[in-house]
Amino acid sequence: MGDASTIKLPTFDGKEESFIIWRTRSRAYALMKGFAEAMSYDDNTDVLANFASADAAIKETGRK
Repeated sequence: MGDASTIKLPTFDGKEESFIIWRTRSRAYALMKGFAEAMSYDDNTDVLANFASADAAIKETGRK
């Protein structure tokens, strides 16, 4: 198996027939890179609250 650092971010070409493949590859990429939880949401997820908590975590670690 290849090194995870060489995996390229999947790009979406905008075609409806390509969406499922792109989504699957994007989720796999997120798992490999460690941010899959950030991509897991549904219609009931409060996206603004997630951004606020992520922003707070970044400020807590001293990153900008």
